[in-house]
Amino acid sequence: MLMHVNFLICIHSITVTKPSPCTSGELLPKKDNCSFYFLCGYNNELQEKQCETGKVFSPARKQCVQKYSLQDDCSQVTKPSACTVGELLPKKDNCSSYLLCGYNNELQEKQCEAGKAFSPTRKQCVQKYSHQDDCSQGTKSSPCTSGELLPKKDNCSFFFLCVYNNELHEKQCEMGKVFSPTRKQCVLKYSLQDDCSQGTKPSSCSQGELLPKKDNCSSYFLCDYNYELQEKQCETGKVFSPARKQCVQKYGVQDDCSQVTKPSPCTFGEFLPKKDNCSFYFLCGYNNELQEKQCEAGKVFSPARKQCVQKYSLQDDCSQGTKPVPCTYGELLPKKDNCSSYFLCGYNNELQEKRCEMGKVFSPTRKQCVQKYGLQDDCSQVIKPIPCIPGEFLPKKDNCNSYFLCGYDYKLQEKQCMPGKVFSPTRKQCVQKNGLQDDCSQVTKPSPCTPDTLLPMKNDCSSYFFCDYNYELQEKQCETGKVFSPTRKQCVQKYSIQDDCSPG
Repeated sequence: MLMHVNFLICIHSITVTKPSPCTSGELLPKKDNCSFYFLCGYNNELQEKQCETGKVFSPARKQCVQKYSLQDDCSQVTKPSACTVGELLPKKDNCSSYLLCGYNNELQEKQCEAGKAFSPTRKQCVQKYSHQDDCSQGTKSSPCTSGELLPKKDNCSFFFLCVYNNELHEKQCEMGKVFSPTRKQCVLKYSLQDDCSQGTKPSSCSQGELLPKKDNCSSYFLCDYNYELQEKQCETGKVFSPARKQCVQKYGVQDDCSQVTKPSPCTFGEFLPKKDNCSFYFLCGYNNELQEKQCEAGKVFSPARKQCVQKYSLQDDCSQGTKPVPCTYGELLPKKDNCSSYFLCGYNNELQEKRCEMGKVFSPTRKQCVQKYGLQDDCSQVIKPIPCIPGEFLPKKDNCNSYFLCGYDYKLQEKQCMPGKVFSPTRKQCVQKNGLQDDCSQVTKPSPCTPDTLLPMKNDCSSYFFCDYNYELQEKQCETGKVFSPTRKQCVQKYSIQDDCSPG
């Protein structure tokens, strides 16, 4: 008897999609080569690109910049790799998770499926508590975080790398570089990014020198062996004589200190910008007097960083922007809503709030403090609320070239930036139009596609992208029964000869 047995084999098609490594249009750095970078294409695939000659890619700015310039944050700093691209590493204290080393050697946390744990030996997720599970057991607390970089005490050239099993491995920076505890990477020694090496600042005094303390005759400064000023106190009943450099009897013949002293315009050792000249700055000396200094050739003084920086670099916040002057140096101006206070126009034409003595008010006419309710008091009266703060700069809506200045009389005055410049609402000053500091004008980013082109959509043959004239991708749908052909750039009959998208 002949028997026929039919076997029915069911084949289930499983579609596996891998996570996208990037976002379309995104620019990403290439490890170990600053001259190259990656462009994330419309289908989320990384395309390698190269900067122009003499330029490198800046990971922070996402663009090519001049090599070794202040904008170059790739050539000057190197970050040791904590892993190899594509490597799978166990996560301490959690067997159900593991770490994937991404394209830029950065660890990304991943999760095993339910009921599974990551095997450090097999480098994959296995059934929890099975004979392959060599993870599910007790773990000790970690002294650090995997991939973390930590400074080594007393040696700037070395640092520690916390490896995947949370153990510290000692590493050394390249020749001429030191480890920055703040930036967590090796940087050029003695550069602006070096916050580890001991830097020497110019000496403000001579060893053993005695210097007077402003506004306090009973105290003085002693310049120690490290050229640092230490505050000292005279004995009771004595004051320090600036001329004799010693403590003398208070109100005695030798006392040349006990008298009315004027307020200090600055703080000792402070660096202050010079108005209308970015190449110069002021150093506040030990007696609180301003000493004019000059930056090196090709450098300017940065008011924000309090140091000389490369001219026209990103750190240069002086050359690229000019700030109009709200007052004249030394001028006294009344403060609205408060007669007992007034404004002093400082050396940098900035308004500093001051206060009259008890029982006195400021006279706007006489420009001085006078007896309250006296004949000279022309302030004590009803005053209305203020719309702004004197000296404040405010943006003008719908016009980047103009802005408002709040005058000392609390009225808004419209001002105009110079040609080629716009007002920055964040920096409160005029900056170069379309420059890096311009946060007012519209900035356009590179286009991820060409207008009027059709592009296939990954993992969906029935849809595609249309690049409009605004360089933006719009999702479109083919008609029923049709799919998009990546080769022909049009919708064709599904499963036909022209169909080069559908599987099978």
